[in-house]
Amino acid sequence: MKKIFPLLSLIVFLTTNTNAQVKDAAVEQMMTQRYMTCDDIFYNTITLVPKLYREKKMDTLKAVISYCKKNCGFYEAIVGFSILNSIENNTFREELTDTYKDSTKGNSLKDVMFYKNNILSYLEEYKSNQNIEKMPANYPHYAYTAYVDYNNFMLEFARSLLKKPGLGHTERFLVKFYAYPDSMSLRQLDDSLYHGSLIQEAYKDRTKFGGVSYGLVFGQWHPTGQLAVLGDHPFLGAYIGGRGGGFSCDFVMNFGFGDAANRYIVVKDDSIYNTKYFFNYYIGLDFGQALFRTNHSELAFLYGIAYDGIETIDVSSNSNSNANSNATGKVLSSLNLNTGLGYKFYYRHITNDNSYRHPYVALQAKYNFVSYNNNGGTDLTGRSFTFSLIWGMYAKHIHHYYDKN
Repeated sequence: MKKIFPLLSLIVFLTTNTNAQVKDAAVEQMMTQRYMTCDDIFYNTITLVPKLYREKKMDTLKAVISYCKKNCGFYEAIVGFSILNSIENNTFREELTDTYKDSTKGNSLKDVMFYKNNILSYLEEYKSNQNIEKMPANYPHYAYTAYVDYNNFMLEFARSLLKKPGLGHTERFLVKFYAYPDSMSLRQLDDSLYHGSLIQEAYKDRTKFGGVSYGLVFGQWHPTGQLAVLGDHPFLGAYIGGRGGGFSCDFVMNFGFGDAANRYIVVKDDSIYNTKYFFNYYIGLDFGQALFRTNHSELAFLYGIAYDGIETIDVSSNSNSNANSNATGKVLSSLNLNTGLGYKFYYRHITNDNSYRHPYVALQAKYNFVSYNNNGGTDLTGRSFTFSLIWGMYAKHIHHYYDKN
């Protein structure tokens, strides 16, 4: 009896475990419904493309890429392969066929416009993804190994094409970019070799600074002539505006402060005020035209028109013996026409999925044609110089026509 009991226990265990396995298998057979997410499609695509290419199953490969584009849009990985494959087959055109079927995205762009609007973003994404140390946020973790293998396949593919004779200038640039992305720069597209190409037009559109401009100003106001009696004064300000190409237009507000260097006399309502009070307003439009620009620096011709006023009486103080309790202050106003030069240093160029930003520091020197009318008071005829240190930025929103997710 003691020998039979362990044997019965073993039979019960095996029977129970077998039933569990049968049940699992039966359940799995019933789970016939599948929904392919874009993560699944991307994973399968980057796994199949190198395999099918090496096996020379080109019809199947084209069908896989077409399925990916139709259902999930143009991934960067698919763009790179499509470009290199067309160069290999001598069918390269500066165009990408957008077949993504998503009613929420509106009508597809024409092939050449899709290419022009997106090719630089695709190249930048490819370059940044070559140096990843962790999985990009828009790819699932399980695809990491496949993605790294795919990148290595792209490098190998592109480097093999460098030996292909008869490559055009644009073709050679693209092949070199995909072969050695760390050493290639989009700035090379400024070369006359690429004149007339869509990729150069896209590059020039990008480097043509535009969009919103804004910044902060710190400077020094330096009067000349009889106006010098007021002495130098610091000023603070801010501006906001826009830029297109080399031309800029900004709305500016600057405020100067600090007591005057000497007492001066103003007359208001038949009362004489002997004051050192000084507060300056500059409110107007400043214009600029770039004379030359590199990737990190720019020299511009400046000119502007503004309202310029000097507040001469501090109505909040009773320090002036001649001031009466009803004093409302007096502002000496003038039209300000100015001109000068400005130098900008662009210390960064920031590109992300939604915008370009170009922060800079700048130095400006301007000569101001002003004429303050101080009837009955101290002669304040003269002009002024302003010297400014500026922190500013140009920012432009990027309109993408593809869905990278």
